[in-house]
Amino acid sequence: NNFETRSYYANLHGQVLNWLPMDTKELFEHNLKRYRSTLEKYNWIDRDITYNFNAHGFRCKEFTDNPSIMFLGCSRTVGIGLPLESTWAHIVSENLNLQNVNLGLGGGSTDSSFRMCLSYIDKIKPKVICYLQPDRKSTL
Repeated sequence: NNFETRSYYANLHGQVLNWLPMDTKELFEHNLKRYRSTLEKYNWIDRDITYNFNAHGFRCKEFTDNPSIMFLGCSRTVGIGLPLESTWAHIVSENLNLQNVNLGLGGGSTDSSFRMCLSYIDKIKPKVICYLQPDRKSTL
C-alpha cells in the first residue's frame, strides 16, 4: 500500500478549535432555541468542546506502536459536537485499555471509511477494528 488517504482535517493539525464546519456556533444557538430541553438533559449547554487533531488530521493522539483499536465511521465517530471523552471511540478504547485510533470523518461514507482503513491498517496494525455505519438521517 503506497498511498495514504488524508483526513479532511489534516490542515488543522496543531490547532485547538471550538467549532468545525459541521459544528458551528450558529447551529448550536439554533439548536439551543429549538431543543433546549434535550441539550439540558445531556448536559450539553455549559460544556466546552474542543477539537484537536493529530499530524494525520484525526481526532486522537499521535499514532504509536502501542496496542490499539481502530475506529471508522462518520461524524458520530469523530464526535462532532461532543467532548472527546464522550465519543464512543474514546469510551470503548478506554474500557478495552487500547490506544484510540479514531479515523472517523465528518460526512464520511462507507467508501471513505474503507479507504482510511486500507491506508492505515498496515502502519497501525490495530488489534481490533470497529466501524459505525453512517446514518442516512440525522436527528438530535
